[in-house]
Amino acid sequence: MAEVLRLNTKLLVLFIRWNSIKAKGASYLAKVLSSNENLQILDASFNSFGTQAVNMPVNNTLSMVKVDATQAELLEETKMVNKMLNFSKVNIGQEMQNMFKENKVLIHVDLSHNNLKSADCELIEEGLKDNHTILGLHMIGNDYNTNSLGYFARVGSDPS
Repeated sequence: MAEVLRLNTKLLVLFIRWNSIKAKGASYLAKVLSSNENLQILDASFNSFGTQAVNMPVNNTLSMVKVDATQAELLEETKMVNKMLNFSKVNIGQEMQNMFKENKVLIHVDLSHNNLKSADCELIEEGLKDNHTILGLHMIGNDYNTNSLGYFARVGSDPS
């Protein structure tokens, strides 16, 4: 898809919502959009651009390795499992930051429901500081949302 987007000089609108695109695919997309001079509207909502790790809760009594594990051992085990489950080595926040810094034609972007964590959102926000072409950005369903003034707001913070 990224290669087609790179070669296509006429495409102005792209809807790729609900396509199960993960961080690696999002990374390719962000790289090609950094230099794209045509696409104005991108709806990439309901994909999985963000962190793929599953945060397993620490159980005070059960361990997969040791029957009488201490709380510290359980915590360490949980960290190891989460690290193993995080298959993506892509820093999608950094990729999107670069895309928003470089792209001068996108005017509307929907990244809603992509499991973008706070660290990713903060990097994206940094990339948007010098972008003066984005008129609409949707982030609902991530750790940050856009408020009524169009600024990033941590989910649960004052919406105004």
